[in-house]
Amino acid sequence: MKKSIWKMKRNSVIRNATRSIPKEFRSTIKSATVRPSNIQQIRDFTTNLFSEGTPLNHLEVAISILSSNSHTIPDARNLLLGICRGSIKVHNCQQVVEISKQYYQLLDLKSDSRLITALLLCSIDLGDEKFAFSIAELGIIDSTCKKEITTMVQSIVQQNREKLEDEDISDSVGKLLLLYAESYKFSSYECKIIFRHYKQLNVNTAIHFGLMVNDFEDIKFNRVLCRILGENDHNNESYAISKKVAKSTGNSWHSDQVYLYDAIKSTPLEITQLIDGLPSSNMPEDDYQEISEYIGKIESEQWKILHLFNMLFKVHYEYRKAGNLSLQCGESLVAAGFNQADLMIKLASLMMYDGKFTESLNLLKKAEEHPSVNKKMESIKLRLKELDESLVIVPKFSPPYTFSEQELISGRVLYMLHNSLPYESGGYATRSHGLLCGVRQSGWDIQAITRLAYPLDLTKHHGKTIPSISEVDGVTYHRLHPNDVGYGDMPLREYIQTYAENLHEYVRDLKPSVLHGASNHMNGHAANLVAKELGIPSVYEVRGLWEITRASRQPNWLGSEQYKFVENMEAKAAKDATAVICITQALADEMVRRGVERDKITLVHNGVHVDRFTPRKRDNELAKELGLQEQVIIGYVGSIVGYEGLNMLVDAAEILQHRNILNFTMLIIGDGAALESLEDQVSDSPASRHFIFTGRVPHEDVERYYSLIDIAPFPRLSQPVTEMVSPLKPFEAMAMEKLVIASNVAALEEIVNHGETGLLFEKDNVESLTDVLELAITDLQMREKLGKQARKWVKEERDWPILAKRVTAIYESITGKSV
Repeated sequence: MKKSIWKMKRNSVIRNATRSIPKEFRSTIKSATVRPSNIQQIRDFTTNLFSEGTPLNHLEVAISILSSNSHTIPDARNLLLGICRGSIKVHNCQQVVEISKQYYQLLDLKSDSRLITALLLCSIDLGDEKFAFSIAELGIIDSTCKKEITTMVQSIVQQNREKLEDEDISDSVGKLLLLYAESYKFSSYECKIIFRHYKQLNVNTAIHFGLMVNDFEDIKFNRVLCRILGENDHNNESYAISKKVAKSTGNSWHSDQVYLYDAIKSTPLEITQLIDGLPSSNMPEDDYQEISEYIGKIESEQWKILHLFNMLFKVHYEYRKAGNLSLQCGESLVAAGFNQADLMIKLASLMMYDGKFTESLNLLKKAEEHPSVNKKMESIKLRLKELDESLVIVPKFSPPYTFSEQELISGRVLYMLHNSLPYESGGYATRSHGLLCGVRQSGWDIQAITRLAYPLDLTKHHGKTIPSISEVDGVTYHRLHPNDVGYGDMPLREYIQTYAENLHEYVRDLKPSVLHGASNHMNGHAANLVAKELGIPSVYEVRGLWEITRASRQPNWLGSEQYKFVENMEAKAAKDATAVICITQALADEMVRRGVERDKITLVHNGVHVDRFTPRKRDNELAKELGLQEQVIIGYVGSIVGYEGLNMLVDAAEILQHRNILNFTMLIIGDGAALESLEDQVSDSPASRHFIFTGRVPHEDVERYYSLIDIAPFPRLSQPVTEMVSPLKPFEAMAMEKLVIASNVAALEEIVNHGETGLLFEKDNVESLTDVLELAITDLQMREKLGKQARKWVKEERDWPILAKRVTAIYESITGKSV
């Protein structure tokens, strides 16, 4: 049956192709589609067309139709093969090559060596190197073609190297050099040329020909070659070259490499495996300690220390603790007198990652003379200059303009956001949408606009078609010139200036009475600059301090130059605004410490849509799917990151089990940077049977998962970010009448009233957490009572429309008008 359906579809396409061309051409379709095909008839027909001076347009139409359907692609190949052979016979390949360029990628050429050969012969006959190389990459069977192509490649390397400036030719030549490496005869000098050209474009090609040089007197070339070999795990080859160069020239760099590779060989395998096999989330504490202790043992063996430095540096972006260990190794090497360029540049990069630009610049002043060192120093100077200049932002508004009071649309607000629905659904986007809906319900015409270039400046959205305006639940979201060059792709000062200039155009058209920017400071600065130019008030909403969030993950960043720079930028955004909103008292206190007037700050806490998150019956179907028993479900919903303290739940589960409290399951819903290490901790725990991980779940299914939960824990660790910034998830759990258990960090103490709307425990104290969990597990009546009281409180105090009234009160205050 399947075969007959396939045959019917194929015949339909063939009929379509046949009907689409004049009668005198239709015999070629039959020759291409019969089995076996009659390629010779197509060839002869093509030669006759050329003798008559008739173009191939009608045959191109047939190829177009046949190649558009998977059932007839082999037929399209047959037709093109016959045309190629006819064109070759009369040495008139211009038309067939142009046709082939349009369709060859649709034709699965790798399965037809005859057509590859024919296309190669046509492109060679025409002298079209670029197309010939593209086809040759698919594999050459014909020896004549192979000889022609390798001769072309060799000629480019030896005589016509300017052709390598064409990216397509360069890319193809790089692949063909490696594909048919045994066919070329290059001198040592020419191998060096190939290596230098391809060391960044095609590293495998560069390595292959670099290893063919064998010129051990050329210190500089071999240094670059050894570096690239080392970066690509060709350590044995690098070692052998450095040994020969050191012996031949006595060069210190290559001698150092020999010492380094001897150190590599003597490094215990278990240490190497620990570093190579680090989990993708975070370095486990035991592994960290083992590596740290080993570094302490070999403190005087500098070459081993250098080897560990290089290994740890390789992974420091993914594993922050690895960066700390790498820094420790690097600093001990500098203290011992090491100043090699590669070491000093990497160490400077670690310092820059920690925000310490001046310190990294001073370090490089002690490095050996090398062009790479100078280049790195110049880049650091530029960063330092940027930090200075970004505090003074002067957009070019053209033409200068100030609104008259009559022009402004009363009650209209434009709200600047970092991200939003429908492209993000995290806490930031949820709060934004909650306030937008609530303010609209109050009668204000509030519209949102996302930061310059969002969302296309994020890799996950590249290539998408983004409408300039979208609506979600009646809320209008404008996109400010979405493109893939945005935040992080240009200097900060330039980004904010461009942001403000583009925002100015929107504001001129929309004529709002208020500009309202939400974290981070970029949105605040853009709002303030445009508001000042146009003579309208601005609001800056501090939802968190991103420098403090980063310092919580990366302690070395705290107090660095870059930290202080961001700290100042946040303070300036708040100082320059007409009014300031903070989401917690702790954040308000911090902004006052930074010089913001307390009188201009209003608290507008996080909240919840109480109409969406309502008490609901247990979803038994989902419970069955997850394998949940009739036990007390302790469920965490949210991001799995280190400062959430979820590792404490594992420790608490072990203590509960030891106390013979067994009727509970820990349900972990979500993902994040610390998920893998948490899963590892659970798998090694004697209480592992009490845990179920779901991973990320669809946003629209969150309530189904909440229906399974009895206790919602938030065991946040005490860090600056957790003391200042409140999460949204506790409000969702409370609205669904779940018992919330939280650590007593300041931000959570503002949410949970112990014994009234939930339970608090002593932060960072596992015993205290366990005691509260035990109480909650064993007292159903208390769980139900506190859950109901929690919903009553959020309904009265934390529903988005209620919170929105505090925002509209600010608008009324700064505009002098109500809606």
